Amino acid sequence: MAVNTALRQTITWRDNRGFTGRTTFLVGDDNTTMTFPHAAAADAQVIISDMEAISEADFAGATGPFPQVPAAVTYGANADYASIEDKVVFVFQAAAGDLHKVSVPSPLDSIFEADKVTVDKTNALVKQLIADILHQTFGGTAPTTGTTHGLYNRSILPFVLFVSGARKRVKQRRRINSFTRTPDLSGPDE
Repeated sequence: MAVNTALRQTITWRDNRGFTGRTTFLVGDDNTTMTFPHAAAADAQVIISDMEAISEADFAGATGPFPQVPAAVTYGANADYASIEDKVVFVFQAAAGDLHKVSVPSPLDSIFEADKVTVDKTNALVKQLIADILHQTFGGTAPTTGTTHGLYNRSILPFVLFVSGARKRVKQRRRINSFTRTPDLSGPDE
């Protein structure tokens, strides 16, 4: 089955203070089959589940081949990297040699090595996410059964190699106001 379409999937996350962040990626599919876009939706759903497993932030919705609106507004966990400002950035190489970044906000502390910056490639959750993104066995971990494609670039070329992963802190786009919550969610922040 040849991939000839790459569909944009966007995920919105909410941290423990109510701030939101986004993750965007392209998932490939063959639009000549009768399963389009359902196969792309299933692949996107698997990758979203893998990302949820490594994040303290709460899933707040998605658009793309797997559109999803949560039933209620929920907040992420209050932990070491609970803010949307903290991200883990995975770098992948596509078949043409170009590099692509996939970021997940509010990463779990356990997915990093002792330096708390470098991603631990031996962590089971990290290996599963990378295996599903590449759609090939990574570190002895096979991609999730039932998936058909991993992630692609705009030229519809698959990601073929995991290059690196590291923690990154980015500046928040929003200002603190009277509706911003304290880290323990007990009231407005100051």
